[in-house]
Amino acid sequence: MPVATEGSQLAPGRVLPVQLYAKVAGVLFLLSFIGGGFGEAYVPSKLIVATDAAATVQNLNSSELMFRLGFAGTW
Repeated sequence: MPVATEGSQLAPGRVLPVQLYAKVAGVLFLLSFIGGGFGEAYVPSKLIVATDAAATVQNLNSSELMFRLGFAGTW
């Protein structure tokens, strides 16, 4: 989005301060951090059984929503 300078033709209501962009970027970064932690650390610790593949498959079958949310969290 173009930034208006003094004497430009843009309407004053269309000017967005840099602080607003920084706040939006900060919120998106925080959401990415939380989603990534959920998808990369929490979900595998609840679904994967390191010594038993059959138990892992059973966990995946019984918790399809958590499995899908784990993928969504890492994007």
